[in-house]
Amino acid sequence: MTDVNFNHGRQSRMARICGLLLVTVLSLSAGAPEAAAGFWVKRDWNRVQIVTPGTRTTVRLYKDRAPRGKRKFSGRFHSATVDSVTLLLPGGHTRTLPKQDVRKVKIRRPFKKRYQGWVTAGAGTAVGVPMMMGGDFNAKGKLLVAAVVIAAPTAFAFLAAPRMGDIYFVPGERRDEAAGAKRKSRR
Repeated sequence: MTDVNFNHGRQSRMARICGLLLVTVLSLSAGAPEAAAGFWVKRDWNRVQIVTPGTRTTVRLYKDRAPRGKRKFSGRFHSATVDSVTLLLPGGHTRTLPKQDVRKVKIRRPFKKRYQGWVTAGAGTAVGVPMMMGGDFNAKGKLLVAAVVIAAPTAFAFLAAPRMGDIYFVPGERRDEAAGAKRKSRR
């Protein structure tokens, strides 16, 4: 008498469906930032004002507002007011930059907030576990599947995840709208 596993076909179909779903989601999300560029505008200056002093920060200026062509300033966050942001530069000097000149503010993201790695770990687990359960793998085969489908992509995603994240971003074509909103709020 032979053992027949009736669930084997169902489980391998499930693994294929999960894999195709993962590939579809990843391929569709690859072009999302370009398609919805207006969605990525972050005009909330309050997010800049609540940054913890000492946080690694990068501030980019508009090209026409940059002093002597220097558009990027990197250092440690010192303070921010309603109208400006102040950085402590590596040489020990402080630099205050007016809000109307600021195009983008980025801060260093802690490891636990690099969401790309966590999303990849979840997706890899969703695909890898059914593959391991459904396949006729011995212990070494299951370990190989776990390494290739779960561990390797997750490690790559954590390493490739941007260490700096935008907290304020107003592209050049939208800065007049941001200035208009500021003027309206003063009235």
